[in-house]
Amino acid sequence: MTTALLVLARTIHIGSAMMLVALPIFTAFILRPARTGGHFDRGEEFCRRIIRLLWAALIVEIVSGAIWLWLVAAEMSDDSPWGGLTLSDVETVLFQTNFGQLWIGRGLALVILAVLLGWLGRGGALHRRTSHPVTWLFVIVGVGLPASLAWAGHAGAGARWHAWHLIVDVIHLGAGTVWPLGLFPLTLFLRRSLRETGGFVEIDAAVVRRFSRASLVAVLVLVSSGVANSWLMLPSWGALFASTYGRLLLGKILVVAIMLCVGAFNRFRLLSALPQRGAPRLVRMVVTESILALVVLLIVGLMGTTPPPDS
Repeated sequence: MTTALLVLARTIHIGSAMMLVALPIFTAFILRPARTGGHFDRGEEFCRRIIRLLWAALIVEIVSGAIWLWLVAAEMSDDSPWGGLTLSDVETVLFQTNFGQLWIGRGLALVILAVLLGWLGRGGALHRRTSHPVTWLFVIVGVGLPASLAWAGHAGAGARWHAWHLIVDVIHLGAGTVWPLGLFPLTLFLRRSLRETGGFVEIDAAVVRRFSRASLVAVLVLVSSGVANSWLMLPSWGALFASTYGRLLLGKILVVAIMLCVGAFNRFRLLSALPQRGAPRLVRMVVTESILALVVLLIVGLMGTTPPPDS
């Protein structure tokens, strides 16, 4: 049960960290450039919803991070997290281990994000037609959350090409905030548009086209860094089939391949028909991609608690 809880905490923590970046990136760099003319008010209402979701993601990040720390402290002190673990054990891990120092740094980043988010909600920076420095600062600080998780995973503990492995993992996690995590705010926006108008207008088509271009770049970076990461983690191709870690990696590759096929269908078959037709079908396909993204996150959580093959 403890292992299952650790997997769940890791999965949720990674997902919420990436969501804290995916949401403002979508509004600032995908939605804002497409908001023109009479459709600006629709974007403003959507941005207010994004602020609420950011607060929810921030709270989830704090709670899941605390649970992750508690479980790691129990593992390091060889105590039960259900009664044997004490606060002094947690303090020892927090102040005397690399993992704890990483968590302190991430905690400070969360405090900064909370302050910035309060300003974003009150000042309405996400609603404006032009980008605001606070939005940029929020994204920059937010990127540090998923990027720093490289030090909490296998890349942080690995001895093979250690520095390069960390760089590759940081790039991999960063690209994931654009795609596939960016699918979630896109889904919210498209479902809202479909519910309000019964179809798509030009702004909706423009948003989808901008996201398609950004996701194409993200996919190329994600696949390239994923291949490099796999090469650094696995001693041989045979380990893909002979180890639990390798089989989980194969499962992740399979799900991502299905997502790429769905994305390619959206890009080359449905996108060209917008905004006149194809809106309901596109929304269903994007929802399907989003569900598959949750499966990928769960596999990532499992891989983080599964030791890679030694030889």
